Amino acid sequence: MESPIAEVVQAPQKERPLIDANPGLGLGLILLDQSGARYTSQVGGYACNRPEEIGYYVPLNSQDVSADGRFVAFEQKGMLDDFFFGEDGPWKGHCHRGIDDNTAEFVDSVLARTEATSWIKVDRTCMAQSNEAWIYVQVQERKEPMQNFSAGRAVLVWQNSD
Repeated sequence: MESPIAEVVQAPQKERPLIDANPGLGLGLILLDQSGARYTSQVGGYACNRPEEIGYYVPLNSQDVSADGRFVAFEQKGMLDDFFFGEDGPWKGHCHRGIDDNTAEFVDSVLARTEATSWIKVDRTCMAQSNEAWIYVQVQERKEPMQNFSAGRAVLVWQNSD
């Protein structure tokens, strides 16, 4: 008599939903973590790339106000748009194959403008994978706005400028 051997069949893994991480008028972070959701966004200027990462999305809508009464978050996005797309900027809409040291320094200076984003720095080890509106960053441990979050990697995102 043959012994019945149960065949173990694994159920197919359900694919994670893909969420557009377009933060609208401000900036956002995708905190990289393999237990999160999949995020994408249209990035890279005219190239319209759609990279993906797994993690948790956190909006960075600072309530800080500049001396002229404008929200700093809107100023930060405007500065990034001008840098990556403006006539006087170095990229003119074509930042889709990595960033350079000057770009990393500029992005760091924009993030340093307010306490709400000063704890975020461009990840110099991932500059080749960064694009306009999708910059790999290192984040320092924070108590606010996130509790129980330790330092790690993330992606800084904003609405594509094209």
